[in-house]
Amino acid sequence: MTTATFPTRVRVRTRSDMLRLRLWAWWHGYKLKPAVKGQAKPQAPDRARHVIRGWTPARIEAAGLLFGTGNVMPWSEDLAYQLCRSLSLGPSSKLVDLSAGPAGSAARLANQAEIEPMAATFSASLADVAAKYYGTAAPRLVRPKQPEGVLQRGRALAWREALHTTSAKAQMLMAARSLLVPGCPFSFMEFVCTKPASDTAIKAWKAIEPDFVPEPIEKFTDAFRGTGLDQKNIDDVTDLYLREVPPILQASRRHLEDMGAATSRAVSEALAAEAALAQARIDALESGAVKLIQFIGVGKHVNG
Repeated sequence: MTTATFPTRVRVRTRSDMLRLRLWAWWHGYKLKPAVKGQAKPQAPDRARHVIRGWTPARIEAAGLLFGTGNVMPWSEDLAYQLCRSLSLGPSSKLVDLSAGPAGSAARLANQAEIEPMAATFSASLADVAAKYYGTAAPRLVRPKQPEGVLQRGRALAWREALHTTSAKAQMLMAARSLLVPGCPFSFMEFVCTKPASDTAIKAWKAIEPDFVPEPIEKFTDAFRGTGLDQKNIDDVTDLYLREVPPILQASRRHLEDMGAATSRAVSEALAAEAALAQARIDALESGAVKLIQFIGVGKHVNG
């Protein structure tokens, strides 16, 4: 790890200054040392100190700073294109995005593919918190077995990065399955483990996101098979993620370096944690301990 003093234009006087200092150092991979003799030595940033549980207002705001307003995960044009291509979506196609967060990904999909998305989520906490920040742009809360209030005929269903934090994968997939119009496609992207939970990269991820449930692909395929969908493809999209997401983080880091006091202490802490989680995921994917897999199926017709 590189050793460097913090830029001299920054003076560490308060706890908030220290948090921003640690965030800056984490962005660049620096180990901090005192800039002036006799100055209290700041501690090197420790990813294990960042712990994420659930969606708080500060975390949603921090995710929006990292990934763009309204987003709770990284989206790029190529990731959006991959989803649309895999579901055979074209202009004016209708899609329900179950991973919408505060509706940012739905907006990305609309701009990229000219489709008609609906932002939705199974997470009551995320929907409630997002509504406070984004009002009418916030996602609708989807409840199982109520498709008439959510979907219209001709709508596809997409879900991303939601099942790796629960052991109830089969139940959650069946809940999503109940919302799918017969004959329409369903896709979900998820992190699956190729190595034991004791693997160093997986443990580093779980230290930041304790709700992470490291499970092999068989757990997902068994749950997917249990939905009764006509299964079309199971694709490894890890390389696409690793090609698209690191540049998004790098661009965000450059943008955030000069924000200074523009963020509150709570958001600064959430920002550091969210960035640490994103990097832990990238590290696990690059190590081969985890892969991002896209599962694609089609709802069976009533008489089929």
